[in-house]
Amino acid sequence: MASHTSATSKPGPRLQKRGVSRRERLAEEDNQDEEPNERTWLLRPGRERVEWWLESWWRRWAVLVAIPCLVVWLWAAMPFPVSDPYVEEPPWHLPWPEGEEDLPVDANFYFFLCVYYGIYLAWALIFVTKLFDLYRLNWWPQTLGGSFSYFLFWALPLLLGYTLHYFQLDGRGTRRRTGESDPNRSRFDWERKTTWVALAFVTMTLPAIACFSKLRRDRRQTFRRSLTPAQKTFLERQLSSRMPRSYKRFLWFMLTLGLSLFALVLGQGFATVYLSTLPHSNLDGVVYVWTWILTIQCLNAISNWVLQRKVRSRALVFVFRFYYFLAYFIFYRNLFARLRSPDQALYIQLLSSSWVVVWYPLSMSRTFHRFLCWAVAFDRDWEEYSENVATMLYLRNLSENVTMVAFLGWLTILHFGPNKQLYPFFSFESDTDPYNYRLTAVASLIIWASELVSSFLARLVIWFCYRLDVTNIGLDHFRDHPELVVACAWASIHVLSDILLFLIKLNFRYFCFLVPCLCKLTSFLLISDDLRTKRPSFAFLQYQPCMLLCQPQIPPSSQLPLPECFA
Repeated sequence: MASHTSATSKPGPRLQKRGVSRRERLAEEDNQDEEPNERTWLLRPGRERVEWWLESWWRRWAVLVAIPCLVVWLWAAMPFPVSDPYVEEPPWHLPWPEGEEDLPVDANFYFFLCVYYGIYLAWALIFVTKLFDLYRLNWWPQTLGGSFSYFLFWALPLLLGYTLHYFQLDGRGTRRRTGESDPNRSRFDWERKTTWVALAFVTMTLPAIACFSKLRRDRRQTFRRSLTPAQKTFLERQLSSRMPRSYKRFLWFMLTLGLSLFALVLGQGFATVYLSTLPHSNLDGVVYVWTWILTIQCLNAISNWVLQRKVRSRALVFVFRFYYFLAYFIFYRNLFARLRSPDQALYIQLLSSSWVVVWYPLSMSRTFHRFLCWAVAFDRDWEEYSENVATMLYLRNLSENVTMVAFLGWLTILHFGPNKQLYPFFSFESDTDPYNYRLTAVASLIIWASELVSSFLARLVIWFCYRLDVTNIGLDHFRDHPELVVACAWASIHVLSDILLFLIKLNFRYFCFLVPCLCKLTSFLLISDDLRTKRPSFAFLQYQPCMLLCQPQIPPSSQLPLPECFA
């Protein structure tokens, strides 16, 4: 009782939570008091630091919006080593397409694997780790430790990716050069991209599999309490077949995590189909927009129901809602900017902004709450329900700001920066594309302004009608769960990097890792020695087998170029 009294009397600027029982509030605060003493501001900030972040709007905007966007901008701005596709240097492996056409640049595979994709996987693993932190569970085996397990689960997918590429299994065994006019170009892009997206999916499921195996090994799926001889006689079989409630909660959490990762694969498929069918008619644009909206809303609804009813974690409900809002708006920013005309995008945005101003205040009314109780047997009181709607509005506005700031940043970086050729979506060089950089930037700023106005009007109506402060209700979640700030920041980084991985154009030239260097060195030594002895024919015979060693599958029609000394 003394601990409960001290918990309720502890001072703090946060508002009193409404609609949540006193017992649940005290249980959450008691769980937070058990947090480890050693903290790092990057992964596990303390309550005092979070309070300092939330005191002023510019500090919380910097932590929740600016820093995640800046991190992704730096990642996207790293100069990607590429090679000229028209300059053949042995060993080559990609057959040339027939006819004269512009070929995409050849990206450096090792830079992609170790730097670009390696950073992406590191962020993805941190995001999954933060979800387990919110669940109050470590996913790594205790014998290995967190740091070594994290490095192992990061390095293994990279090694697997290199193996798939080496044996030409990234893209179902198809590797060829394709120009803009090739009708199979989108299919080859899909094959290349699917391999790395699927590998990212597997990487993010590895912590869940490791945690599941650890719990099974510890026999957490059954009751482990000691029984008296009489209980063993009558109850041992019944208790051994029953599953503890904590283990059921973990399985429901795994289901929610799987749904969020499945959204990654769906997003890649949606982006590929959408980009391969440009330009779209008005009807096509509406179908694509609402298909993605309904998909995200269904996944969000299922996750909310599982987390609220089965897992019962308000922190996880908060971060997963934010995750799905980010997934919706990041596609809205990037893909739906290619609607048939700017007028169509403007009409959709006006409809969306009007919906926010009307729907959120209306759905928060007591009349609508009574309708839900009557129609679907909704069992939450109005105070908790209204807070839930206000939280949804806060997360929607936060995700709008994060995705728009990020989009405007990498729109400029990728259009004017060194990686322009790898992101043709932002080059605006197509003759059939009515968009350009200036039009896209100005239209995005207008859309952002309309979103800010609609958000302000909706919050103003909610304040005058229900005396609820949407901003403080959203910030109360951060105050009650300080680790949510970092979790939301890593969720932003992960989702923002997802869309850039979907939009990059990958065209790798096949290189062995060590053989090319040895071949070049051997060829140079042989040619130099033969020139001194004036035996050019022998030099070429020695040069050609070395080339064949590096390139075992040269098409029959291909001709090996002579060294410059024999040209």
